[in-house]
Amino acid sequence: MRRGLALLLTATLALSMTACGGSKGAGTQKSEKGDGMTYAVEAGSAGEAVAKEKGFNYNSVSSQADALMEVKSGTSDAAIIDLLMAGAMIGEGTSYPDLVHTTELTSEKYGVGCRKGSDLASYINSVLADSYADGSSQEIAKKYGVQDSLLEQEPCEFKQSDSDSDVDYIKSQGKMIVGITEFEPMDYKDKDDKWIGFDGGQDKPLMFSKIRFRHVPDICFRHDWCH
Repeated sequence: MRRGLALLLTATLALSMTACGGSKGAGTQKSEKGDGMTYAVEAGSAGEAVAKEKGFNYNSVSSQADALMEVKSGTSDAAIIDLLMAGAMIGEGTSYPDLVHTTELTSEKYGVGCRKGSDLASYINSVLADSYADGSSQEIAKKYGVQDSLLEQEPCEFKQSDSDSDVDYIKSQGKMIVGITEFEPMDYKDKDDKWIGFDGGQDKPLMFSKIRFRHVPDICFRHDWCH
């Protein structure tokens, strides 16, 4: 899956580039090199790193959703958030119809994190490859509007460890705990408090016999853990 960072402005700002008034948050970071605007970013995120790198003035907030609220309320001029989230949460028919996507700042790839040497990585890779081959992944991606970011999955055969098998351990426990970062359209809850989204939609093909999935939100994996 490809992902990136999107720069979002209100429709009026996108046309005129004039700054909205309003007080700045306690987490405001000022720079002499910036463009005169203040950007809302999630604290500790890639968006904050880009804002620092480019010398932007920025407000650090607790989540990407809060970054959008900053722009809507006028306390920040623009937000830097994940491109996939931007596609799902701004524009006509959303809670932010006056926000528009103006610039893509970065591009990166991400995947599933497992402990080093785990045969669970091989298992997941094989299932994702099968799901791509039969069109299931493409169907789920289209449902959540991320089909353009989906990466082709090469064929992969599951190779189980001769000993210390995580796959066998999960089967014996009867459940699999999945760490996620909660945001739409990847992992979020519907009106019935059930987990849905592109990642959540991958649960069914990954199900072991009689395995229960438990989502744990707000857990981030380092990139060097990804397979």
